[in-house]
Amino acid sequence: MSHTPGPWLTTESTEHWGRVNVTIQAAFTVNDIATAWQGNTETNRANAQLIAAAPDLLEALIEVFEDNELVNSVSWIDKASTAIAKARGQE
Repeated sequence: MSHTPGPWLTTESTEHWGRVNVTIQAAFTVNDIATAWQGNTETNRANAQLIAAAPDLLEALIEVFEDNELVNSVSWIDKASTAIAKARGQE
């Protein structure tokens, strides 16, 4: 795996120019993955939540495609549902 492993989290920084900057960070490092800052606060939060869910979404999809028996399994559905909720900021 060449990308920074998940989970990725979002944190908000102080307001800049009338909006909040949202940073995406890996849970076990101090390095930032990305910062969502171009737009209003609501858009920044939504963009950051979607980016932070990327490792979870990837893991769920890989699990489904690598094991055909999982197509009928509840486990991948739970992982995918959790990742979708995270992407929507509902976690």
